[in-house]
Amino acid sequence: MTLVEDVLSWIQADFAGGFPGDLERVNRDDSNKLDAGIRSRKQDLARSNLVGVGSVRTDPTAVGTEYEHKQDAVLSCRIEGLHENQRGHIADGAAFEALVRNVRLAILTHREYPTTSTPATYHTILLENERNDSKNYRDFYQYSFEIRFRGYDDFS
Repeated sequence: MTLVEDVLSWIQADFAGGFPGDLERVNRDDSNKLDAGIRSRKQDLARSNLVGVGSVRTDPTAVGTEYEHKQDAVLSCRIEGLHENQRGHIADGAAFEALVRNVRLAILTHREYPTTSTPATYHTILLENERNDSKNYRDFYQYSFEIRFRGYDDFS
């Protein structure tokens, strides 16, 4: 598994009130959905809301003279939905804000010493560069942010 798959599994497992039937998870590194096959974005948004996670970068920095490295891994997360008037699942801005809040909370549940499937040991998760692009559109909702994992990796 990868950090992307870890985060997508957290979203499913720790979503407040249970994982909704109208939300699909997308591994943007693999270009395939975890929950179904992707066809076109508008068609998919008419079927369900989307939360996609992808890798951005990993920044290892040597610490001392041994093989230990400070490790920062950054993922991007994008949440998208379509208004009900366009055959989507978002009733209004408040409904989309609730979806965003629940995705953020599912990730932040693991903010201290998250258990991951990678060899690195992470001690902190931060959400950064949050951006709500929903105001640019009338019927399309989009919110994006970066997930920074901070920790150490021992390459010995």
